[in-house]
Amino acid sequence: QLHSSLALQRGRYSKDMADKREQNKSEISQLESLVLSSQELVRKQTRRYMKQMDKLVMSDTAIEQLITDIQKLTNEINVIKKKCQLDDRNTVRVAAEDDKK
Repeated sequence: QLHSSLALQRGRYSKDMADKREQNKSEISQLESLVLSSQELVRKQTRRYMKQMDKLVMSDTAIEQLITDIQKLTNEINVIKKKCQLDDRNTVRVAAEDDKK
């Protein structure tokens, strides 16, 4: 009876070990799948981030160029204003001289 009891016990143990092995294989497979999907998600997010960074860099460059253009235009406007003021003064002087004649 001890012999058959031990044989029965060994049979149960072997079945339990096989069940645990299958369960572990299944869990490992699920975890591997989860890791792969997480890696793909990280790759997608990284690509999206890189595209956003590229757009931000292009926007920043465009803004810097606009600032430079605005500064140049402002300088040109100031030069034109000064010329207009000088022209107005000269016109006033010429008109005053004409009045004197």
